Amino acid sequence: MGEPMESNEMLVLDRAACLDKLASARLGRVGITSGALPMVLPVLYRLDGDRILIRCPEDSALMSALDRCVVAFEVDAIGGEDEPARGWSVVVTGMARALAPDAVEVDPWSIPSHPLLPRAGRVVEIRTDRMTGREVSPPDGAPAQSPPMWGTDSPAGRSVPGGT
Repeated sequence: MGEPMESNEMLVLDRAACLDKLASARLGRVGITSGALPMVLPVLYRLDGDRILIRCPEDSALMSALDRCVVAFEVDAIGGEDEPARGWSVVVTGMARALAPDAVEVDPWSIPSHPLLPRAGRVVEIRTDRMTGREVSPPDGAPAQSPPMWGTDSPAGRSVPGGT
């Protein structure tokens, strides 16, 4: 049994820091409802001011699920092998709506899209009126350690669900 791991420090991010984090990434996850069931899909996006822009194929199920609906949007970054205990996450809950082509003030082609998706499509905006963010790092002076994984022994030496 090793030394008990100190807790990582968690910082609640303010709105400006959340927007900075959103601007630093391109791949996020959008949470929608499809057939009364929750679904989370990866999407490429661009932050434009305080709104998230996604380009979707016109007649797609994603477009139908996004247009004029409240959705969740999440983006994160987790430390690599050097710093596995570092990371951040931003979650947005907001109204999504498909923009009319003449209402898009940015070049729609500047919004990332997967090469396999058709180039045509509509731009969907998600408002960032409700947003929360967290950043996790090891305590000052402590080595970066990963928290115990599900299915392994806990720091106290007791087995956790899924362990042996």
